[in-house]
Amino acid sequence: MLVFVALGLVMTQVLDYLRFDWLLIFITAGFVVQNLSAQGDKFLEEIDRLGEIVYVIFFATAGAHLDLPLLAKLWPAALALTLSRAGCTWLTARVSSRLAEDPPTLRRWGWAGLVSQAGLALGIAGKIQKEHPGYGAGFAAMAVATVAMNELVGPILFKTALDRTGETARHGEAEAEEQPAAT
Repeated sequence: MLVFVALGLVMTQVLDYLRFDWLLIFITAGFVVQNLSAQGDKFLEEIDRLGEIVYVIFFATAGAHLDLPLLAKLWPAALALTLSRAGCTWLTARVSSRLAEDPPTLRRWGWAGLVSQAGLALGIAGKIQKEHPGYGAGFAAMAVATVAMNELVGPILFKTALDRTGETARHGEAEAEEQPAAT
């Protein structure tokens, strides 16, 4: 764990010094390790083991930088952004699902699992806030608010979609209740 954290901190500083976007570099590195090497399973195990620590630090930092008075002014724009993103997600999922000739339940509910978002959006918002002092604070506050709204609604929509498409245990229990008992 210590090696993983140290490597991450050192590489972040090196990449920042070289003026590379370390968020995209680490996303690419994760993709390469998982998909193009034999170490993918070990990598995911370590991420699962360390994930809670990283998430607590990441989201605590995002929350600590949230400017509530500014957010109070920007909440209508954040709500509009959240709704427009959800609408675009719904529309593109419906169109692509129809073009792919997916089953009707997937056409109807496939979009619901795509609403949640967080990590990269918060990371980019933090970078914009740091690099553009004039409008960065407002952008970051709106991004955090939008992510928060998506994270509140997204999992509920996803669970609803799983229930409606018959992909959860609840659906299996309902099917068992509907079938008459053999006597």
